[in-house]
Amino acid sequence: MFIRKLATIAAATALVAAPAFASQRESNSRSVHYRDLDLSAPAGLATLHHRISEAVEAVCGSYGGTMQLEEKLEIHHCRVATQRRADARVAALVSGSTRLASRQ
Repeated sequence: MFIRKLATIAAATALVAAPAFASQRESNSRSVHYRDLDLSAPAGLATLHHRISEAVEAVCGSYGGTMQLEEKLEIHHCRVATQRRADARVAALVSGSTRLASRQ
């Protein structure tokens, strides 16, 4: 029952962040799919966190290469804000799933 309810809640969580560079006007987003994961297991949560980390880097940019301090700071701020939003969504998802599982 829990898995079906979880699947109907959402198939993915989207990460939306300010662009990595001020010259860009568009927002970037990535979907992080978790329907195939058992979020009640540590391995499932670890896989989800890994997928989120990859999405955060894709949205905000990488520290690789030579860049100005300002660019590094923009990437850092983007990553921190995006990761916080993703962490809040995961916490709500896991908290909700725990409540659903305990009601069964």
